[in-house]
Amino acid sequence: MSRKPYPTDAPQRHHDLRQVFNALRWLVRAGAPWRMLPNDLPPWETVYQQTRRWLQAGCFEAMASDLRSIIGVAQGRQ
Repeated sequence: MSRKPYPTDAPQRHHDLRQVFNALRWLVRAGAPWRMLPNDLPPWETVYQQTRRWLQAGCFEAMASDLRSIIGVAQGRQ
């Protein structure tokens, strides 16, 4: 699979992806709506847009699959 080169005029990130992921974790844990994110986390619009990108890319399914594999190996399954 070949990747397209990143455009040179693409906007740069204003927020660390780790902080965006932490905001998403907070939302899931709190069961809160997007707009209720605390002010010490990135803006809800940023978190929402990045979450949509991750969902479209299948990131969460891949993480769940990897975790199932790790647990299986830890339990002695192949």
